[in-house]
Amino acid sequence: MRTRKKLTDSLDLLVEALCLDYSRRARHIGANSVSKRTETEYKYLNFKIFDAAVSVCGERDALTYIEEIGNRVGYAKSKTLHSEVTYKKYKAMIKHNIALMLHLKD
Repeated sequence: MRTRKKLTDSLDLLVEALCLDYSRRARHIGANSVSKRTETEYKYLNFKIFDAAVSVCGERDALTYIEEIGNRVGYAKSKTLHSEVTYKKYKAMIKHNIALMLHLKD
């Protein structure tokens, strides 16, 4: 059972790191500062992360949640207008969806 908790913690950290890097990848996509292969990988990652967030909270709040997951922002400093329970539920669901969409979790 302890192994499952460690796995969950490491997945959370990996998803948070991917979300933190979302804006950097987005900047490089249009700037032609990386190779075509790298640009394709960046597009794939950003699309999957954005799609996972949209499937939970809609397009309006998707980028906000991605940013807040990456920066580890909690409910108290959130820019969204959801209740605390909804915010925490959405955040957990988005992390779970990102892990599923990137095939990090079965």
